Amino acid sequence: MNQLTWNHRYARANDIDVHYVRHGGGMPLVMLHGWPEFWYVYRKNVPALAERFDVLVPDLRGFGETEKPGLPDPPSDPKMSWWRT
Repeated sequence: MNQLTWNHRYARANDIDVHYVRHGGGMPLVMLHGWPEFWYVYRKNVPALAERFDVLVPDLRGFGETEKPGLPDPPSDPKMSWWRT
């Protein structure tokens, strides 16, 4: 795997499109990045691991090419209205 063409894919989950890279075959191996990184941090590890594993490297919510969902609506409970003033 000297010259690797990245397999970019998307999955719809919880109303957002989640981007991930997938290579190899065999037992699945999911690699999760830290903050503030994205899948590319594992670019040097994926080719070697893909020789023995089905490597999946997603971009976590709001990072890389994965969508960032909007904020939830504020509470409608009148008892919680103090925080808006």
